[in-house]
Amino acid sequence: MRPHLLAVALVLVFACKQDQPKMPSLSETIPELPVPPDGEAISHAGGEDALQVRFKSPEGPEEIATYYRNYFSKNRWRLVSDIKTREGVIVMYAEGVKRPLWVTITKAPGEDGSLIDIAGAKAPSSGQ
Repeated sequence: MRPHLLAVALVLVFACKQDQPKMPSLSETIPELPVPPDGEAISHAGGEDALQVRFKSPEGPEEIATYYRNYFSKNRWRLVSDIKTREGVIVMYAEGVKRPLWVTITKAPGEDGSLIDIAGAKAPSSGQ
C-alpha cells in the first residue's frame, strides 16, 4: 500500500467515533483512492452506503482537475462527466472497474490551494 493511502486509512480509522452511524470502510466505497498532489486528508463523512473524504492541496483547482483527468485516462477509468460551474467548482464523475467515483474541486476559501472531495459508494449487493 502506498504511504499516503495508508495515512488516509489510518486517519479514517482513528477519526471514527463509536456513537456515529457505522460508515462503510474505505475499501468498500473507494477501493482505489487517488490522493491529489500534495493532498492532506482533513475530514471525512458518510452514511451506511457511501463515504466522502476531503483533501486540501496547495495546488489550484485547474491543476488538480488536470491531475485527475490524466489519472483517470491512464488508470482504466472512464471519465463520464467533467463540468465547471459558473462559480468555478469542477465536478467529475468517473467509472472504474470496481466502483464509480465523484470528485469535486473548489478553490480553498480565503487562501491559495484547493479543497477536493472524493466520494464513493458501496457496490450493490447481488440480491438487489
